[in-house]
Amino acid sequence: MVKPADTFPSESADRGEQGSSKFARAAEVAAALPDVVYAMRLEPDTAFEYISPSVEDLVGYTPAECYADPALSSTLLDPRDADKFTASTRAGLNVPVEFTVRWRAKEGRTVWTSHRCHKRRRDDGSVVLYGSVRDVTSERDLTDHLFAAQSKYRLLAENSSDVVFRLEPDGAIRWVSQHVTALLGWPRLDVVGHRVTEFI
Repeated sequence: MVKPADTFPSESADRGEQGSSKFARAAEVAAALPDVVYAMRLEPDTAFEYISPSVEDLVGYTPAECYADPALSSTLLDPRDADKFTASTRAGLNVPVEFTVRWRAKEGRTVWTSHRCHKRRRDDGSVVLYGSVRDVTSERDLTDHLFAAQSKYRLLAENSSDVVFRLEPDGAIRWVSQHVTALLGWPRLDVVGHRVTEFI
């Protein structure tokens, strides 16, 4: 069992004074970053070996809580994204992986997180997932709002008795409502891609 530490886990049992200094500096840099940096052991068991202090700002759990509760890595993950996370951890060793999953904050709110990580096997046989986490909740919310607005616009346009169309900057018709056929006799597919001046 590897004991959680305040620095990144070593790749060897004896890294020496110079190695200790390097890892300490790396941990200091990680602590200053807004993104969360972590090392999660996947084999022979699952537990956080290192996680940067910024995790508390992100989801409300302190690094100490992450180390103390081996099941916290599962608690953080939204069950709806469990399959996605599992598939990502099955990637080959030393293969960069990127994925987005929902984490559940301590107070219950959902945090969308973008992960960039890779998996390595140590000399002792243990497998560790090294990664970074970025909060992308705002970007995700914006995307969802944009999608909802587009869906509402399309619903209104499709049910309008008028012909509604969207133009590209060069005047080409990018989209046209279904009523173009009923009112003007032109099939929609024959209209899209043509400039509006061709029908005047």
